[in-house]
Amino acid sequence: IDDDPQLELVFCAEEQADIAGYRPINNQQNSEDERGATLGRLMVFDCKSLFVEWRSEQGLWAQSIVVGDLDDDGILEIALNTGFIVDATYQRVEWEFHGGFGEQIGYADVDGDGIPELIGEFRSTTRPRRFIRIFDVDLQSESFLSGR
Repeated sequence: IDDDPQLELVFCAEEQADIAGYRPINNQQNSEDERGATLGRLMVFDCKSLFVEWRSEQGLWAQSIVVGDLDDDGILEIALNTGFIVDATYQRVEWEFHGGFGEQIGYADVDGDGIPELIGEFRSTTRPRRFIRIFDVDLQSESFLSGR
């Protein structure tokens, strides 16, 4: 995340006074009212020094997170499946996509332009039960390559 040789762990957790007290946020089991009351934060934890390098000011939560240069600006982004793209260097939200990017997310250059697209897996109650949507983070839009 920060160009040092140590690995970082990127996760979302409830704000706690002690790092040992962090626990994952399980918003799938909470009602909308409980979700709003839960103050989740995006955390970047230094795995060698064992401290939180930074935490988001904004309340954020996710079940799936990927890190990569998703907009070809030379800076890593942290993508949260809940619809947020966070600049890892400046620690600010670059883009919010209402409705989220899917239950599980990943990235690959699917259109051959040299810039990876964010890929989200969605579930549906109708056929097809699972489908993907593709997002161009550099353009801050859903790509029509997904055939929706």
